[in-house]
Amino acid sequence: MPKALVVFGSESGTAEKAIKELAAQWKAAGAWTVVDVIDGNAAAKQGLETLATSHDAIIIATSSFRQGDAPYNYDDFLGALYRATFKAESPFQGCQHAVLGFGDSHFDTYM
Repeated sequence: MPKALVVFGSESGTAEKAIKELAAQWKAAGAWTVVDVIDGNAAAKQGLETLATSHDAIIIATSSFRQGDAPYNYDDFLGALYRATFKAESPFQGCQHAVLGFGDSHFDTYM
């Protein structure tokens, strides 16, 4: 069964709660082995390439707050993604990945 890692960023806890509920449903359905559900800063400590080679899929769920800012528990992960992009690296190449964005449409910029 494919192994998935779920990475989240959540300022108020809404995105975290929602993705944990989805991960529980995926586990129950037997579609994926959800290895872990961790915040972006914890994921960044492991390194992007390590994440990609250790999992078949990475599911990223993050919220935004204020005018589209990333949550504090996602800053390190986002920074690692930016650094990889600036170096023309593709750390998730060969690993399935998806992004689910949560935001407030009352703001001009939101995910």
